[in-house]
Amino acid sequence: MAFHEAISDDLLKRRRLFCEARVKARAEAEREGSTQLIVAGLHKELAAIALLQGDLEDGRKHLAEAGELLVRQNVAHGLVLLGLAGTHRVLDDALARKIADVAAHLDEAHETVEARVRGAAFYSPIQWLAVIQASVLAHTEGVDVSVLVERLRSQGSVTMANGLPLGLYLDLLSPRDETPAMPSRRMEDFFTLLSWRRRALRIAREDVYHWESTLDPAALIDFDLVALFVSCPIPELVQPWRSADSDSHQLELLPMIIADRLRGVAEGRRPV
Repeated sequence: MAFHEAISDDLLKRRRLFCEARVKARAEAEREGSTQLIVAGLHKELAAIALLQGDLEDGRKHLAEAGELLVRQNVAHGLVLLGLAGTHRVLDDALARKIADVAAHLDEAHETVEARVRGAAFYSPIQWLAVIQASVLAHTEGVDVSVLVERLRSQGSVTMANGLPLGLYLDLLSPRDETPAMPSRRMEDFFTLLSWRRRALRIAREDVYHWESTLDPAALIDFDLVALFVSCPIPELVQPWRSADSDSHQLELLPMIIADRLRGVAEGRRPV
C-alpha cells in the first residue's frame, strides 16, 4: 500500500510491542470495569496496526477481542467492532435489545430522571448509533432500529468524532433501497468533509515529530467510516474518492482500503 511511505513499519512495530506489553500487564491486574475498557482500547489499536500492516487475520482477531470487552461493559461500539470482525452479534444481543427498547419507551411518563441516570448507558446517542451501525453491518432486521434512527434525526447537526454531521452519516448509512440516490447536495457535503480529512492529514504529516510520536492508528483508520463502507459500498461515494488524485500517500483512502479488504475476507475473496 502506498500509505506505507507515510507510516514507517518500524513505527508500527514499536507501537505494536508497546500495546501488547500493556495488554499483558493489564491482564494480570484486577479485572474491573475501568481496566477492561483500557484493554479494549489497546486491542482496538492493535487491530488498527495489524490492518495497516496488511494482517487481516490478526486485525479481525483484535477487533473481536475489543468488541467482546466493550459489550461486557455495556458499550455498544463493541457490537460494531464485532461486526467488522465478521462476528455479527446484534441479532441476539441483550445490550442491543435493551438500548432499542429504552429508545422506544423514551417518552413514556413513568420514565423518571432517576431511572435515566441509572440507565445512562442506554440513553446515549452514541450507543444508539452503534446499534444502528451494527445492524446495518449484519444486514439483519432482528433489532428494530427505526426508533433509534428517528431519535437521532433530531440531533442531525451534532458532529461525530471524525467531523461528519450525524444526520449526514445516517443518510449515507441508509440502505440503498430506502435511499436509491443520494441528493447531490449531500454528496457535495460528504466530499467537502473528505477534502478536510486530506488537508488535516497533510498538515499533520508536516509536523514530523508529533506524527511519529503521537500517531493514533485507530483514529487514522476511522472505524466509523470503515463501518460505513463495509456495509454500504455506495458507487457514487466510492468511485470518485478511490480515483481521486492523492498527494497524501493514500492516507485519506484508508477507510476505503480497509473496508474493501474486510468485505473481501467476509465474501471469501482474496485481499488485494
